[in-house]
Order: sequence, then C-alpha cells, then structure tokens
Amino acid sequence: MNRIQIGGTILATAATLAAVLFYLKFDAWVAIPSARTPMTRLLKDPASAQFRDERLTRAGVLCGEVNAKNSMGGYIGFRKYISVNEQSVYIEHDGVLGEWKTADIIAQLERKNELLRQYIQWRKEGVDVPEYSDREMDEKANKRLFESRWKELCEGVMA
Repeated sequence: MNRIQIGGTILATAATLAAVLFYLKFDAWVAIPSARTPMTRLLKDPASAQFRDERLTRAGVLCGEVNAKNSMGGYIGFRKYISVNEQSVYIEHDGVLGEWKTADIIAQLERKNELLRQYIQWRKEGVDVPEYSDREMDEKANKRLFESRWKELCEGVMA
C-alpha cells in the first residue's frame, strides 16, 4: 500500500468515526439545545440557566431540570421543567410560563376545585384544616397541574 491509499483509509475511518459520534451526540448537541430555547427565553436571566437530567421524549417534548437566577439575582435551585413548544412551557412551582392556553386555565381551575372539594369534605368530617388564601390555593393547584403534566409527558416511554 502506498502513502496515498493509507492516507485515504485513515481519512475515511476518521470521517466514519466523526459521523457516528455526531449521530450518537445529536440529541445533546443539537436537538436538546434547540428544544430548550422556548423555555430559556422566558427566564428572568437566560444566560444564568444551568441544566441537568434532560431528555427528549418520542413526541419531541423536552423534560429536565433547570436552575436559573431570579429577579433578585439569586439562584432558585433546580426545578423540573417541561418544554413542549413555543407556547407550552411548564416549570415546577411556577406553573405555565408565557401565555396560558385555555386548556391550561381549565386544568388549573379543575385542580383548584378538586382541592376545595377535598378541604370542604375534611371540614365536614371534623378534620382541622388550615385556612389557605386564594393565592395559596392557586399555588397548590399549579403544583398538581405540573405533576399531572410531568406524568403525562415525561414519565412515559422515552426516546
């Protein structure tokens, strides 16, 4: 074998290895950063965002955890997030970021009604239930809404 053939073989092997590496890392290098863009746009300080445990579902939904700075400049701690598309982004404890769709509003109100019915039932049964403000009930409903979205979109079969 002459030097040109050896060089060609080495070049072809290197190109094949590069293609295989790109294929194996496509999600981490291209798909995940692209899918997280709608969510990072809605953060107070997008440049501060730190990500972990990210994965794409077969449906193209990005699930993971994010830690970013709030308006006071402090990190909030890692929270689960779901990035479905430009309009549907959910962050644990915050609920829906961006514009609420009608379906999200209805789902949040349904969760709030479930909570209220539960508290009313407990009071009838004589259980000592603390008084919650309307805002606290909204937060509890948002938490339940996020948990149901997480189970529905992220705990299913992953890609």
